[in-house]
Amino acid sequence: MLAQSAMLGGAVPDRSPLGWLILLPLGCLVLGQLLLVTTGIVPVLDGLLVDPDGYMRLNRVLALHDGGSWFDSRYWRINPPEGHVQHWTRPLDALLLAGAWLLEPVLGFRQGLHLWGVLFSPVCLALSVLALAWAIEPVLDRDARLFACLAYLMQPTVLAYSSVGRPDHHALLLLLFVTLLGLTFRLLTDPLDRRSARLAGVVAALSLWISLGSLTYVGCSMAVL
Repeated sequence: MLAQSAMLGGAVPDRSPLGWLILLPLGCLVLGQLLLVTTGIVPVLDGLLVDPDGYMRLNRVLALHDGGSWFDSRYWRINPPEGHVQHWTRPLDALLLAGAWLLEPVLGFRQGLHLWGVLFSPVCLALSVLALAWAIEPVLDRDARLFACLAYLMQPTVLAYSSVGRPDHHALLLLLFVTLLGLTFRLLTDPLDRRSARLAGVVAALSLWISLGSLTYVGCSMAVL
């Protein structure tokens, strides 16, 4: 139930963190991703990714690792000799590159990059579940927050864009959206919260750097504030 409704009914809303209960939605997330893999709906066990964007993204990271320029978004293997200028920016490339570097001592760079690319979106989804539990704390009580986290994982679009084998920016933007939502709630309850205001600006700027597709939710958040 809404925290406000609880107060009107004379009950004190439960503001305590979810604690170990967060393992329930996280466990559902893991089981859902395993189901996608074991049934072959997402053929990552065959070494495949979900769509061409994933291959393009990993190839960009490989090119950057092999001496490519950070500021050169041209991909030379498409439309030679001129190449193809990508509209993507580098923050996601940097995250994929960092993950591949961490796995390089065990798997080698290319295999590490592939594995991290396969797992990247589900990891972002798990982080966004944690972020959601925190984001809605000012407006929902403990039970409602748990239900919201479970309902979040039932959204077809969320599952589609955050599946295994999808190393693209959509799940990352979803994580940033949920984080910005939480900061917006805190600023609405305390407009003088400078820390939340600064963080909201950083998250909004990072979202726009990653993709102009985030302009809608960033604009809505700024309009509300």
